Amino acid sequence: MIRHSVANIDKPVSELVLGTDDFILESQDFHHEMMDTWLLYGGNAIDTGRCYGPTENGFESERVIGNWLEKQNKRNEVVIITKGCHPTVPGISTARMTPEDIASDIRESRSALQLDCIDIFLFHRDDPDVPVGPIMEWINHHIDAGHIATIGASNWSASRVEQANAYADSHHLHGFSMLSNYVGLGVQGNPMWPGCRSVNESDRLWLQQTCIPNLAWSSQSRGFFSGKYHPTDTSNKDMVGTYYNDENWARLDRATKLAGKHKCSATQIACSYTLSQDFNSMGVIGPANQDELLMSIEATTHRLSQSEISWLETGHGTMP
Repeated sequence: MIRHSVANIDKPVSELVLGTDDFILESQDFHHEMMDTWLLYGGNAIDTGRCYGPTENGFESERVIGNWLEKQNKRNEVVIITKGCHPTVPGISTARMTPEDIASDIRESRSALQLDCIDIFLFHRDDPDVPVGPIMEWINHHIDAGHIATIGASNWSASRVEQANAYADSHHLHGFSMLSNYVGLGVQGNPMWPGCRSVNESDRLWLQQTCIPNLAWSSQSRGFFSGKYHPTDTSNKDMVGTYYNDENWARLDRATKLAGKHKCSATQIACSYTLSQDFNSMGVIGPANQDELLMSIEATTHRLSQSEISWLETGHGTMP
């Protein structure tokens, strides 16, 4: 599996990252087995968030990971990515962007993960009304204190990240070393969650120019290409609102045909699409079981050409 260099991280980071938004303590043994398999087959990065694994007892994903790190003594083998400052009010898209919220989320994440230092901390959302200067000052306090190693931005525009990094550079601070916006074969008609962003053309140009990696969430379009969805089945309202559109049904048909050529599944084609972009592209996967995990890992062996990517997107001409 290809690995990417991320500033201030002492080990290369696997291009696929194991997502854990549904990890809860009740099924902890199952999740621990998934992480064991993940390491065994070449993955080394795990993505979580302060608001992941919601239960009536609180948010449990980070606690599941922390218990695994403690039990298996795997700290030196993995890169832990977590996110904070997510909005707490349903329907609100702007981040809780205050020094108090940043400090609280980092403190609680470190405690749950049982870590002195989080490898990569991502702001889960942006609040454009807060100037980038104070944000960089606030977060650099935690880098200097050894609470986090490096920082990134999820669902920020590349132009805001560029402004933040320019401020950081001119004030001798650490800037963002990762973007995390959606990149997937499925076009999102409407974001599934408020405040979420897909990589647009200006983002793409910036990623190409800077070589900063983008960590695509929902990199397999939440299973849209698995064959389990059909235009007449509208039971999953989230999927209907986000992925049910004519363009995606056409892309599904083309992905299925291209999968025949590569002797793989359409879902693997979708995974390869994300990883085969013309910038440093990484992807978060959320396998439901061991078979799906191994299928995603196998997808890293299928690289798509730019002509195949173009055909998947537009359908122009014949299949390459």
